[in-house]
Amino acid sequence: MMSQPFFSSSAAFALLLQANQRKSDGDDRTALALYLAALERFGESAELLAAIADCYFELALGNPKETGENHQQAIAWMRRAIALAPENARLHAHLAQFYHLGTLEVERAAEEYRTAINLNPHDVWALVGATSLSGLPEEVVSLDEAITWLERAVQLEPDEPDYHLRLGDLYRKAGRVADARRACLRALLCPRPLDPQFVRRLEEVAGIDGEPPAPR
Repeated sequence: MMSQPFFSSSAAFALLLQANQRKSDGDDRTALALYLAALERFGESAELLAAIADCYFELALGNPKETGENHQQAIAWMRRAIALAPENARLHAHLAQFYHLGTLEVERAAEEYRTAINLNPHDVWALVGATSLSGLPEEVVSLDEAITWLERAVQLEPDEPDYHLRLGDLYRKAGRVADARRACLRALLCPRPLDPQFVRRLEEVAGIDGEPPAPR
């Protein structure tokens, strides 16, 4: 476990500030080395182990020749973090993401997302991430389950137009045409406008044909 002096150590802050800057610059390899140095000097904490895991995950995503080793390292370090803080819902959600996008183990991803949501039903990031597993051939997340999660997400974050559009898409797949159109309209009424790249998708989900009427 991380010792108490870590939290009052100027050396610890110096290491983490450097790591933060390196990550901001996109240099995850150097950030990883700095986190590992902090681990060796001050001991482990769930947060530090998770930061190390995230570096491995980013290294994997940024490497076109990735063999899978960095993804496996990301999972191993995140599992160590969870062992120290098993009630931390976000750590389980990150592990789910690693399984889903890294090693493509979608059943394990669904299991971790469910754990995260059970621990914290109000974590929008986990709720939205879990819905991305809906519609896969493996059927690890049902359509009804995904709708329930995304309905909760838009209640918690009502001003995110992308979430309303995604919910509308799920409604459409469930044959709930009126609900799909309402969700699409709600997406267009958010304070932040819908990204133009998603407008065509919204028209398809809402069943809109042709050009909108010109304003009078």
